[in-house]
Amino acid sequence: MDVVIHAVKSKAVAAITLIGIIPIYAAFGLATAIFPLPDVSRDTVLIFGLLLPFIAGFAGTYSLYRGLSTLTDTITPERREHRECFLQRLVVSWCGVYSAVSPVLIFTLWQRMQG
Repeated sequence: MDVVIHAVKSKAVAAITLIGIIPIYAAFGLATAIFPLPDVSRDTVLIFGLLLPFIAGFAGTYSLYRGLSTLTDTITPERREHRECFLQRLVVSWCGVYSAVSPVLIFTLWQRMQG
């Protein structure tokens, strides 16, 4: 039950981080749309926008790692060393799943918004 709670908490941290980053991205996006800037700056802002879910995902992953690392304190010292390795593998796999799903989500939303 604790693992599920920490996983949901990490997704919430990622979502709140993304919500916090979006106004900054919107300001840069509006600046590139309003002011006559070179195309390179517009492309840079677009790429940064595509990277936003990954930036927020790292905050959620770090939250998951911190939350799960406290769970190893409840295990006996003999079994703890095997479980700490499992914890690191769990966090790495979480990063991999997030990195694989986010581009698909962005592409799907992009296609839906285009009609």
